[in-house]
Amino acid sequence: MANYSINQPSAHFQIEKYAGTGSAHNPVFDGPANLQPDFIWIKETDSNSYSNILTNTTRGLTKYVYTDSTQAEQTNSNRVGGADTDGFGVGTASDVNNNGNNYVAQCWKGNGGTNATNTVGQRTSLVQANTTAGFNIVQFNDGGSTGQTVGHGLGAIPSFFMSKQLGADTGWYGMFPSIYGGNQSSGVNTTNNFGTVSGFTNFTTTTFTSGQSASDDHICYMWKPIRGYSAFGQYKSNNNADGPKIFTGFRPAFIILKMASGGTHWRYYDHKRDGFNPENNYLRMNVTNGENTAANSELEIHSNGFKLTNAEGDINYNTENVLYAAWAELPQVFTDGVPVQAR
Repeated sequence: MANYSINQPSAHFQIEKYAGTGSAHNPVFDGPANLQPDFIWIKETDSNSYSNILTNTTRGLTKYVYTDSTQAEQTNSNRVGGADTDGFGVGTASDVNNNGNNYVAQCWKGNGGTNATNTVGQRTSLVQANTTAGFNIVQFNDGGSTGQTVGHGLGAIPSFFMSKQLGADTGWYGMFPSIYGGNQSSGVNTTNNFGTVSGFTNFTTTTFTSGQSASDDHICYMWKPIRGYSAFGQYKSNNNADGPKIFTGFRPAFIILKMASGGTHWRYYDHKRDGFNPENNYLRMNVTNGENTAANSELEIHSNGFKLTNAEGDINYNTENVLYAAWAELPQVFTDGVPVQAR
């Protein structure tokens, strides 16, 4: 029997592939479980014209930021209008619903938009926590002072952490604090290497230290690993078609990859846009480019992880450290002992 706390990952994370109609409509998830999302990430996949859009129920789904831009938070009710009991609504804006274009949405469950006030740190924060799935949305205001601690409520040092200042045109932080150093970041909107930053440091199981100096709201997304549901780590590339195999303990639905060195993109792969090996095309967090359809046989999704299958520049070049974050479609073995089949 598998010792998993989450037998059905689709109750906490799902991906929806949908076609734009130009008219407001509600894409509905097709996973085995219903999911009312609290963090929604949408990308148009056909062209190079539209950004990665992120929104959440802590701020309100009419507010959004772009991972491929430094632009401050925007508000528009014609993008994401609301979360349903098993899906979400899109308006008429072209970057989420242009007639004839295709889109993909990654969606996580939080706590139904309910936030708790966290006063553990020197700065009060709002925390929306999904304790079962190891995912928190944290909002805080730095109050114009650097070096202040902020409570995050995750109960562990975050394994994957993304954050952006909301009121100004500033860059993102992308960090793997428990894996690759507590002050190493690569801007999610860049191809930069992971380097030492002062923006976020001293991650503990309860707090982190903010080096921000503007009196402004910040949003943070953070995860810790949950056996059979999510995994975070690093591997060493080998520049070979017989590339590294990463064991996650589940069949991945969504994988984010970033090489530690500079000049490399933040890539992501999912199980919906192609649906079979080896045709796992990728998108990128740091640019507006559509789906890369020339990425044949670069990555395969297996029942217990994923494998690199090409020598190339962003995820399997030379002998470099590559950071990854992955979430499950299905656990490797169900709680009744039945194994999951490969794709």
